[in-house]
Amino acid sequence: MKILLYRGTSGAGKTTHAMKTTGEILLAETKNKGSKDGLSVATPNIVYCSADDYFMDPKTGEYQFDPAELGNAHAECYDKFLSAIAEQADYIIVDNTFCQLWELSPYLVHAKSKEIPVHVYQFDAYAETRVEKNVHG
Repeated sequence: MKILLYRGTSGAGKTTHAMKTTGEILLAETKNKGSKDGLSVATPNIVYCSADDYFMDPKTGEYQFDPAELGNAHAECYDKFLSAIAEQADYIIVDNTFCQLWELSPYLVHAKSKEIPVHVYQFDAYAETRVEKNVHG
């Protein structure tokens, strides 16, 4: 099991990189576990956690950010993270701003208590890029 934590400002490219990494993991793991007898290969269990998912309308697929719901969004994201650990996912990718280091703390402490390797990726971008790409309003 590995945990990848993506942190940085909105619009800095965290989600884009996380999605690219997910595809790369699938490709690499499938290649590494390739079967010589032609049988199908089990793909790795990758769990993607993001507070942004809370704001996705399941019917339309549209993002509808509501700052009043941010606490609930982060709680749901953390619960999904804990469930992924309990279910022994191969990879857990968490994509949030984590603007303050203390926001990372519960994730890091829990991973350390379970002796799970964690990689933290920091993202930033010029203000113009963040404004252009930011979907939070």
